[in-house]
Amino acid sequence: NPEKLEVIVTDSSPIQVFLKASVKFVDGCIRYGQISQRRVGNTFEVALHNDGLIHTASICAEPITDDKVIPLQVYGLPAGSYEYIFNGQQTGAFTLSKDNTL
Repeated sequence: NPEKLEVIVTDSSPIQVFLKASVKFVDGCIRYGQISQRRVGNTFEVALHNDGLIHTASICAEPITDDKVIPLQVYGLPAGSYEYIFNGQQTGAFTLSKDNTL
């Protein structure tokens, strides 16, 4: 799970919402891979899967921090409060102040 997870809501029209996950990997060869998301009611369920080793022939002992920005699919949603669950554990919320259409 991320060391830091933040939600970013833009002022643009239509509104865009992103989750930014900052993850520190002890092994510099490991990165995050596939992202899946679904919305159940007003809750976004987001999962960021571990891609495993990306360099099998090299030595990657240096720890790294990997930032991943995940756009949430909020276009067309009505104004209101929404929640998110990240990797089944971390939760948070954001608000759309107006209907999110052009």
